[in-house]
Amino acid sequence: MATHLFPHTDTSETVVIVTESHVNAALLLLGRLIFGGFWVYSGLEHFMNHATLAPFVAMRGVPAPELAVLGTGAMILAGGLSIMTGFVPKVGATLIAIFLIGVTPIMHAFWRDADAMQRANDIANFTKNIALLGGACLVAAMPED
Repeated sequence: MATHLFPHTDTSETVVIVTESHVNAALLLLGRLIFGGFWVYSGLEHFMNHATLAPFVAMRGVPAPELAVLGTGAMILAGGLSIMTGFVPKVGATLIAIFLIGVTPIMHAFWRDADAMQRANDIANFTKNIALLGGACLVAAMPED
């Protein structure tokens, strides 16, 4: 009986070695799909529901609310697609960051809300947008291959 140093070595088997770089690549893809997909969905919502969104935008004092909704929808749709596909993701992240920096203090100005329920709603959306801005900054900081 022969003793083998590697008794499980069989040339008919395929051995798959998963490395940290494989895991990182999978996580990056998943993150791009989730984060970018969120923005694609949001951008499409701007187009599909512009008639509902425009009066709310007008209430916040934004000039040309219909155009603002459609324009920001285009920005975040393009940004989301860019991040999802990996095609110029820094540009996509920049579009999303510009959207968030411009929209967040106008649309979610919780410090102006007299109604407690509206204030709570705006605080939640304001802080969510700040976290999303952090995500956009992370995407923008990632090296491109």
